[in-house]
Amino acid sequence: MILLHVHPHDWHVLDANIGKFSTRYWSGKYCNTLYPPYEKLASYGRGAWFAARTDTDRLVGLSSACMVGSDRCADDGFAHHRYMDS
Repeated sequence: MILLHVHPHDWHVLDANIGKFSTRYWSGKYCNTLYPPYEKLASYGRGAWFAARTDTDRLVGLSSACMVGSDRCADDGFAHHRYMDS
C-alpha cells in the first residue's frame, strides 16, 4: 500500500474521498497516514474502499466510494500507470 502511494503519479489527486495526493506534486508524510483514512471511511458506515490486484496478487490500485447525502455516492481512486487495466 505504501509503495503504491509514494510512487510519483502524474495525477495531482490520487483519492479525493480521503485526501491523498501524488508525491510528485505534494510531499507529505504518507507512511503513518495511509490506512487510517480508509479505515475511517469504512468504519463509520460512510463508504468503502477497494483494491485492484493482478493475477499474481500485486496491489496495483486503490479506490474508495463515499456517500454524499442520502442519494449520491462519490467514487475515486487510482492505479499504477503500468496496470491501468486493473
